[in-house]
Amino acid sequence: TLPRACEDLARDIFNYFKSSSKRISQFREFQEFCNVSPHQILRPPQTRWLSLSMVVNRIVEQYNPLKLYFSTNWQLDRLKSTEDIFKTLHDPSIFIYLKFLQWVLPKFVNLNKLYQSDRLVLCTLHIKMSELYKDLLYCYMRPCNNPTSINPSNNAFFYL
Repeated sequence: TLPRACEDLARDIFNYFKSSSKRISQFREFQEFCNVSPHQILRPPQTRWLSLSMVVNRIVEQYNPLKLYFSTNWQLDRLKSTEDIFKTLHDPSIFIYLKFLQWVLPKFVNLNKLYQSDRLVLCTLHIKMSELYKDLLYCYMRPCNNPTSINPSNNAFFYL
């Protein structure tokens, strides 16, 4: 599935570079060539999925240098993991999904911060949840007064 492929991609890229200063040095050349900031690849979180936002942002930021690097090196390395990274980076649906995650994850992170607040937020919780729900709904349906009252089988309200 697409979510699993993105998760595997993030983990595989991190593991590929984590223990090799030679690979990191080579990757810096690709970052310079693509005129991208020489940031390190971040470690995907094991438990806190909300931390994934930073990892996704970094992969999207470094996508072109990563794609070039693995296009050049996947046959030289002769490693299954390198070939998997190469193939995943060249799947257009992966980049689209990463861009979607880059857009949607901050929305859930902000909502989660509200739940973790030390102050009383019960009065604003419904408003924030409704705003997020409408924001997501209006990505694929026309705005209306009461989106929860729409019959899902009525195509008149949905972008086709």
